[in-house]
Amino acid sequence: MTRNKILIIVLGFMLVLAYGCVDKAIEPVTDSLEENYTRWKSLGISDYSMTQSQLCFCFYGGDKMIVLVRNNKIVSVQDSAGVIQVPQEHWQWFKTVDQLFETAIKAKNDKPNSFQVQFNNEYGFPKYLWVDPIAQAADEEYGYTTRSFKPLK
Repeated sequence: MTRNKILIIVLGFMLVLAYGCVDKAIEPVTDSLEENYTRWKSLGISDYSMTQSQLCFCFYGGDKMIVLVRNNKIVSVQDSAGVIQVPQEHWQWFKTVDQLFETAIKAKNDKPNSFQVQFNNEYGFPKYLWVDPIAQAADEEYGYTTRSFKPLK
């Protein structure tokens, strides 16, 4: 075999290996906000816990918090270690899944400078939401990350 043939075979083998390593499970089923909202609503989940972080210049910005939702209402927010309870008057800084969708839909309709949303594959909720309403303004951007989602019975 010539050196070029060996090189082509090795490169082909490397491409096959690299393609096999791609995690197709992380690709969303759809990136449509409306389709994912319909999907979420069809599941009928109203009681769940999740870890949520706000991405903003605000109270608890960047902190990972455990949010407990019962009957589609926040009933508890605590630090990620489960030790410190957030006072109820500060729960306004966190969102239920329905509120995340409502926030995302309103933001998208307002035609912001930048809008990004990524969805959870299994349940369809926004796992990442980022909005920059005005290009030239500072500190008005906001977003949320939502992870460790667990439906409750």
